[in-house]
Amino acid sequence: MPPVDSTGFGDLGPVPGTKILDRLLAEGVIVKFQYDRALVHARRKGIRAEEALLELGDIDEPTLLGKLAARYRTQFVSTEKLSKVVVPPALLRVVPLKVAERLGVCPVLYDRASQTLSVVAGDLETHDLEKQLQLVTNLRSVRVLFARPVAVSALIRKLYAQELDSFQPLLNASRKTEGGLDVQLDYASFGDVATKTLPDPDDSSPDQLYVPAESLAKLTGETMAGTWTLTLSRESVEPGDAIHYFGLSLR
Repeated sequence: MPPVDSTGFGDLGPVPGTKILDRLLAEGVIVKFQYDRALVHARRKGIRAEEALLELGDIDEPTLLGKLAARYRTQFVSTEKLSKVVVPPALLRVVPLKVAERLGVCPVLYDRASQTLSVVAGDLETHDLEKQLQLVTNLRSVRVLFARPVAVSALIRKLYAQELDSFQPLLNASRKTEGGLDVQLDYASFGDVATKTLPDPDDSSPDQLYVPAESLAKLTGETMAGTWTLTLSRESVEPGDAIHYFGLSLR
């Protein structure tokens, strides 16, 4: 029988990045509800588990990258900084495109004095990554920096395929999260229809009223006492966008 996630949304199956969630949960960076919700969200959208955490607003990029870089004992590069990296064509020839795509890495810097090649990688658990790159490049030293896998992929497309707008979706998504479009709302009465005034930075008025179409009771099929947390999210900033339910958690 295929594995089923504990939130009850159905078959979960393998989700890339689940080990990262395991680590963050063990370290207390996220809680079990956020862990489960991220897996469901990742499954639905076909993305990595840690990317789901970012989309849901349960962690920010500096915290995520900082925690993982510390574990791997390296430095991280933010998506914004990576989008501004300029790499000379000669350095791109040192790491051929097929190698970059296969290993999920991209060269960013070469130090002639120490003969050290610096690359960014989204998966630092790849077996002997540095050694593989040393064999391919014939260089004495390779330094691997950490970045989001989707950012590394965007950099590869930008530098090798000249897709100059490859970072735009990532940067736009980051600005949405920073704009506060993911909101936590608390309700003392579980059966009531959820009604709350939420700040909308793109509205001319200070606030805009959002009223979900379904009552909270209808979302689960039963009424329970207690204080619940309802997580809402909007997928874009266009006027009239729908609010999406991501989960309920009893506290």
